[in-house]
Amino acid sequence: MSTHFSRLKLIIQDPLKFKDLNYKFIVSNNHTKKATVFDGHFNGQGLTEWTEIYNLNTTLIYEIYLGGKLLQKVAAKAYPNKNKHNVFTVKTTTEITKNIKENIKEIYLNDGEVA
Repeated sequence: MSTHFSRLKLIIQDPLKFKDLNYKFIVSNNHTKKATVFDGHFNGQGLTEWTEIYNLNTTLIYEIYLGGKLLQKVAAKAYPNKNKHNVFTVKTTTEITKNIKENIKEIYLNDGEVA
């Protein structure tokens, strides 16, 4: 059986910073239903550490955390060499949800009606 490798490159936008993010890499064996969890931090380029995968009958999930809260789960693949890695972009918005007047509907009830 050959060794495969998994790594994630995370692409983020302002105001997120790599130093505020960490991850858990979960390798679940589909046959035995057992999972192994690796904790880590992203480097300055948004890359995780390389993980060697010996069994291809696995599910690979990266859980990305911001301040201890789950931000995103990313499914990953294992590649036969270190020339490829998984890439994921975290999309963020800076707009605050606004209470728009068009979306508010006023309903008036007549006290004498039975509904």
